[in-house]
Amino acid sequence: MPVQLAKQVRRVEPSDPVGGGHDYADAFEVDLPGPDPHPPEDWLRAGLAATGGVVKRIVGVLVGRRVEPSRRVMTTFLYFRRPVLARLVWFFVGLGHRRTALKVITAKTD
Repeated sequence: MPVQLAKQVRRVEPSDPVGGGHDYADAFEVDLPGPDPHPPEDWLRAGLAATGGVVKRIVGVLVGRRVEPSRRVMTTFLYFRRPVLARLVWFFVGLGHRRTALKVITAKTD
């Protein structure tokens, strides 16, 4: 992940209509140095592969959007089966999630 690009990632208000009824949501946005011809699925897959499989253990919905040719938005929605326990666990796991989000949204696609 290019360090300069990671520094440009900003947390934004989740606004994707896909994740209704969620228990947790966050969103990240980044402006790329130029247009990205790849669909969001490509950079989401590349970014998830770069995380080493940790993300696969979390139940939720990950939505990637290309809102402009050179701007990506990634939104995470989580649905808790055991809300009290999940909120406690997510308090700690969420820190890692937010760091991992930088890898996913800035993933280089070939």
